[in-house]
Amino acid sequence: MKNPKICVGDVFPTRSGGDCVVITILPRSRMSVRFTDEAGYETITTSTSLHCGSVKNPYAPSVFGVGFIGVGPHAVSINRRDSELYGRWKAILQRCFSEKWHDGYPTYRGCTIDPGWLNFQVFASWVSDQTGFGIDDWQIDKDFVEPGNKHYGPDTCALMPQRLNKLMTGTSGQNGLPRGVSWHSKYDKYGATCRDGSGKDVFLGRYDSAAEAFSAYKSFKEVVIKSATEAFRSILDPRLYKSLMSYEVSP
Repeated sequence: MKNPKICVGDVFPTRSGGDCVVITILPRSRMSVRFTDEAGYETITTSTSLHCGSVKNPYAPSVFGVGFIGVGPHAVSINRRDSELYGRWKAILQRCFSEKWHDGYPTYRGCTIDPGWLNFQVFASWVSDQTGFGIDDWQIDKDFVEPGNKHYGPDTCALMPQRLNKLMTGTSGQNGLPRGVSWHSKYDKYGATCRDGSGKDVFLGRYDSAAEAFSAYKSFKEVVIKSATEAFRSILDPRLYKSLMSYEVSP
């Protein structure tokens, strides 16, 4: 059966973006339409696309039920693979909104995101404009500008080189001991070991108490962090630089 004639004001449902209304009839079976949601996105489509509901609304939530692509210059995919920016954006939404992710990584429960960053284009534009973007395998950090922060947004996040980020992470102490500390039964003492800026383990000595061993670890680790931070100063957000230079290692 032939599709009925389309007129201005006709409303058509779409499969993923809500309803759209025809606002102008154009030559060659084309027409301009406007989606009826708050964003009111307008586009040019065909009668065939309208009848089969395939007109796409870039402002319709499509990622974890909340994130949307938006309109802008940043590509979602490159050579049929997620672009780096899109992959990082999806990962943040996953940490904030995926219950399955929270089951495996419960420390991310309670994480929130700036409403503007629900728009991929807004997020990607912010990242692309940051000092250090694209240098030394950048990562988005939310923990060190404001220690203990669980909110992703332009006021709380900064870009950090991966090599520097790795220095900030460390395994928890074993057998109830502080990190960097181990029990040496042969000597009846506690040993302290810490990695230097190149990733090499450095033995810091043996001590009578775990507290003394951890103090040695803490002092060495903080020097390593400050030295690396200073080396990366030219590509660090000033907020992040200030925070890392005053960072104190905890057990």
